[in-house]
Amino acid sequence: MAEFLQTRQGQQLSRADGQFERLIHSLPYVVFRYRQASGIEFISEAVERLTGYAPKEFYDDGDLAWRLVHLDDRVAFANLAKLKATTSTRLRWLHKDGSPRWAEVIASPLMSEAGDVDGFEGSIRDITMRVRAEERVGEGANMLRAVMSAASDPVFVMAPDGQLLACNDAFANLYYYRPEKIIGTFVYDLWEPQIKTLRLRHIDEAIETKQRVRFDEETARHRHFDVVIDPILADDGSVNQLAFFARDITARKQAEESLRSSEERYRILYRDNPTMYFTVDATGTVLSVNQFGAEQLGYAPNELIGQPVLNVFHPDDKNDVQRQLRACIEDQGEVAHWEFRKIRKNGDVILVEEAARATRGADGELIVLIVCEDITERRRTEKALQAAREELESRVEMALAHTNPYDLTFRQLTVLHLVAQGKSDREIGLALGISPLTVNTHVSRALKKMGASSRTEAGVRALREGLIR
Repeated sequence: MAEFLQTRQGQQLSRADGQFERLIHSLPYVVFRYRQASGIEFISEAVERLTGYAPKEFYDDGDLAWRLVHLDDRVAFANLAKLKATTSTRLRWLHKDGSPRWAEVIASPLMSEAGDVDGFEGSIRDITMRVRAEERVGEGANMLRAVMSAASDPVFVMAPDGQLLACNDAFANLYYYRPEKIIGTFVYDLWEPQIKTLRLRHIDEAIETKQRVRFDEETARHRHFDVVIDPILADDGSVNQLAFFARDITARKQAEESLRSSEERYRILYRDNPTMYFTVDATGTVLSVNQFGAEQLGYAPNELIGQPVLNVFHPDDKNDVQRQLRACIEDQGEVAHWEFRKIRKNGDVILVEEAARATRGADGELIVLIVCEDITERRRTEKALQAAREELESRVEMALAHTNPYDLTFRQLTVLHLVAQGKSDREIGLALGISPLTVNTHVSRALKKMGASSRTEAGVRALREGLIR
């Protein structure tokens, strides 16, 4: 019975050993045992995937493993024989096809009966893909550091609690530090009060939404920045870092403000100016018209823009208008003047005086700038004055024909008529088309010839004696 039990136990142990060995060979990594005296005692079948060599080749050639290790890593490989405790080592391994591989060796010392290190055993895992990924990450980190360093705009990375983890020179220079002097400090202490509240609000938003946040800010030194906060997520999905990118947009803001000022000046000088302004191209098409100019003709600006400018001129004047425009374009840079009739939208006719000059626009195209003034009332007033002047001169001629005892000149007698009506020198000058000083000269000489002591006396005597009517 004892022999039976012993045999049965041996069979069970043998089956267990076989199952364990099959399990070892099915592992994706290499399991091995090495004795200094006997060489490799065991190596799993996974070694063929790692090196391209079958386990038998390692058993038959005791130096094969040594030859496969990269020259620069053989010292580390040899040190495995001196292990005092379990350790992990990275080694470069040459595959049978000639390609380099990385392996992670985890080894534990094997002790002899005398208590000395007699060898080692452990596992070998192919970590080539991991090492290459780490290299790419390292290259990316180096590239990021290079980009941060070269960036002219402030860039920094901080922890959610405000600790500064990394920054470039542009950021540090804002606070008159070198980067190494402020990394590890709390950026909240560096920020100006008026931007700290704004930034904290956007930091909370970035942490809560885990999304990029972008905003504009103005510092106490009147610098404007376009700020981007990018949350950096940990493996568990939480925000463990925040990357800040701040672009100085002060120059752009100043340019925008200058543009707004220019637009305001343009609006005042062109659009809202109580003078009619037009621009037309070389074909006579209206490119622009100010609000006042359009309203004076009874239109909205968009009703005129894009239309032939001849549409608003009197039909009898259109040929002359075309001729003047051609002459203006030919004499580019010279100011031309003309008077023509225009037709308002309601059919009313107005007389306009225009000054025009042909020039090149910003795009190099030829345009004609036209300043237009409605002179209808002025011409009507001038005609009325001319009629009144002619009637007055007719009366004077009649008086000269009948009597002129004081030998007054035609102009002196004309002035005397208006003096008798109580007109001032200015009003007389306007009626006669002469200056007030000339009027005063004529009055003085008439008084002298008449022996009158005042304008009133001269006027009364002229009426009484029939010199004026």
